[in-house]
Amino acid sequence: MEVILSVLLFMDALEIRDAPRRSRTPVLRVLFLALPLSLIAVFFAAMYLLPDVRLSLCLVLACILVPSDLAPTASLLKDRRIPARVRSLLSVESGYNDGIVAPVFLFGLAMLGQGEHADHPLKALQDLVPALAVALVVEAVVGGLLGLGIKSAHAQGWAELPALRLVTLAAPLLAYTLAVHFQANGFVAAFIAGLVFCTAVGDLVHDLLEFTEGVATFAIMPIWFVLGQLAAFVFQSPPNWPVIALVAVALTVGRAVPVLLATTPSRLTWPERATVAWLGPRGIASVVLALLALQDGTDTQIGIILESVVMVVFCSVMLHGLTAPLIGRAFARRQPAGATAVRPEDIRTGPVG
Repeated sequence: MEVILSVLLFMDALEIRDAPRRSRTPVLRVLFLALPLSLIAVFFAAMYLLPDVRLSLCLVLACILVPSDLAPTASLLKDRRIPARVRSLLSVESGYNDGIVAPVFLFGLAMLGQGEHADHPLKALQDLVPALAVALVVEAVVGGLLGLGIKSAHAQGWAELPALRLVTLAAPLLAYTLAVHFQANGFVAAFIAGLVFCTAVGDLVHDLLEFTEGVATFAIMPIWFVLGQLAAFVFQSPPNWPVIALVAVALTVGRAVPVLLATTPSRLTWPERATVAWLGPRGIASVVLALLALQDGTDTQIGIILESVVMVVFCSVMLHGLTAPLIGRAFARRQPAGATAVRPEDIRTGPVG
């Protein structure tokens, strides 16, 4: 499971390279203002709605419920009726946020799962900070060396693209393995390695992603199967209304209010801000983080985490997946009379996600 998440984080880092420069300011606001505010809001909502659980579990739940993933609304990125800067902002956010949440999530797990840290959160934080620092240094070197090596090998004709694609797939695996060896944060390591690797290889990255994307897609299929089995188990039990209320907060005001605050003012129009605030789908990132949290959890913790992740993904698929096409139509109606019509091939008509 850890390896799958490291590959996904590496892929996320590679896919954020194409963000338009004009979108950088809203992206920074969404990532470093809206995302922390959402974590805080969901954390306090969990404290209020689940008063009998530990604060560390509330933090872990916030980290599971907050990160967005565009899988339930993948068609939105293909729909040119949606303004390009909105699609770009959502894409970059979904790539960055799980990498930013990962250290907080590991901090919460340290307090939740290790007895010596449960009552001493500062000790857990002290142990986590050096691990993050080592991950930053080691994996910046690894990502840079691999990227420069691949770029040089391709330029000199020493290796064909199929072989270089295999090396690209090995990059996150090497990053995670070295981080674990040096007792560093493997998830942050994979993400940082992806950022540096992407910068090192330059435009060649587009030719290198095909094989790694295919492997990542294949790797997450069993996770969706596991989620389906968990959903069948959860929906057979009586509804846990506090968990349902927590999920509702995470999907609505817990995201919308921080995003609207972070993007006001900005170059985005109000309809564009509302779209970004609403479209915060949850998907594979929440599932993987939840499965990691379940490994050493108690019966009570396992029940709450299972219910939370199943409900947030299920509700997100229904709400965001169904409303994304409607949002596209609304933007199409707002186009001026002389605007270029949307071509049928610009709209993805396949199944959501």
